[in-house]
Amino acid sequence: MEQEKFQEYVLQELQENRKFQEYVLQELQENRKFQEMVIRQLQVLTEGQVKLEANLLKLETKIENQVVEKLRGLYDDREMQNDRMDRIERRLDKIEADTSYLVVRAAKLESIAK
Repeated sequence: MEQEKFQEYVLQELQENRKFQEYVLQELQENRKFQEMVIRQLQVLTEGQVKLEANLLKLETKIENQVVEKLRGLYDDREMQNDRMDRIERRLDKIEADTSYLVVRAAKLESIAK
């Protein structure tokens, strides 16, 4: 009788062990599926990151070109303003010289007229 109980116990333990093994196998399969899903998502994210990096490089280049173009425009405008100021200063110098000449001439004419 003891032998039968022991055999029943062993048989029950074996059945429970088999159930546990099936459970572990199912969990392992689910883990593999999860890992595959994570790998797919990682691949998608990596592809997206590569695209973002390429777009960022294009954007940086575009902005850099625009900034350089605008700086050139500002430099050219400044040069034009400097040239204009130089012309105005030359005119002013000429007007000052003419005014000085006219003042001297007027003084001479006044002294002659008296």
